[in-house]
Amino acid sequence: KGINTCGNGVWSSAFTFTTVSCLALMSSNVPVNIPVGTSVVTSIFDCPLDMVITDVNIINLTGTHSWVDDLKFTIIAPDASERLIWNQPCGNDDNFNIQFDDEAANNNWPCPPTNGMMYKPDNTLSFFDNKHSAGIWTLEVEDVYPSADGGILNTWGLKVCGTLDCQLIVNQTSGTGFGSLPAAIACAGTGDTIRLAGLLSGQTINIGGSPLLLDKNLVIKSEGSGINITGSGSRVFEIGNSAQVEFVDVKITAGTSMSGGAINNPGIVKFKNVTIEPNPGVPGASLITNTPGAQLFVAGTCNIHQ
Repeated sequence: KGINTCGNGVWSSAFTFTTVSCLALMSSNVPVNIPVGTSVVTSIFDCPLDMVITDVNIINLTGTHSWVDDLKFTIIAPDASERLIWNQPCGNDDNFNIQFDDEAANNNWPCPPTNGMMYKPDNTLSFFDNKHSAGIWTLEVEDVYPSADGGILNTWGLKVCGTLDCQLIVNQTSGTGFGSLPAAIACAGTGDTIRLAGLLSGQTINIGGSPLLLDKNLVIKSEGSGINITGSGSRVFEIGNSAQVEFVDVKITAGTSMSGGAINNPGIVKFKNVTIEPNPGVPGASLITNTPGAQLFVAGTCNIHQ
């Protein structure tokens, strides 16, 4: 609604928008030789951020090859779904330097395709929308003609945009919101690894007054040094009856319970380079309680200061 010396305007129609996160990274798995004759070569890209995808672009796809018409380029997502995005372009022209975006203004790339501009792919990249971004993406380059032509894939990368669905990297020391340990545990799937970010080195993650229930197979691993997990309640972790949980390079300081102040374990727990400390205000308490049938495995350098 506009308001000025001429008077008051009318209310406009409502407008809403949703913000998304994006990352643009180049593959480090290059250069890759494209041998003479028919062949299939691959290069990988490890996407570190988990998003529900809303847009994918191929960026800085560059290389050398005589007769680029011999080549097919396919993108393979972490879930093994694949899309042929560039199919034998440009006849007997040499080399490539190009980018692909469904929303590009032009789908008629030049020949030779070496101006580094953005074009629409042969098949839409929206095929990957609503998939998860985290994991290994693969660029497959196929030389379909048994000729004396060869070359090199020099560079390629991805720009991925989407909504953050689940973050398994813990970068908050308290709370239950995005980036916290409780949020990571809640959204993690069976077999996932939850990583305590290196930026938390020397700090304490306080989970609050309620123990964290680990009722699925998980790994909790520190990427920094001296990261401590504790809480103000009876204990820090409750292990589910059928769960297998591995702790790697972490420190846990017990809660207030006299029994299993750090971990109550009716399942399977594995320690590797783990330190368990007592609660200074609860002398004489046991730190780990293994109920009948539970298993505890220890590897590396572990210190349980009972």
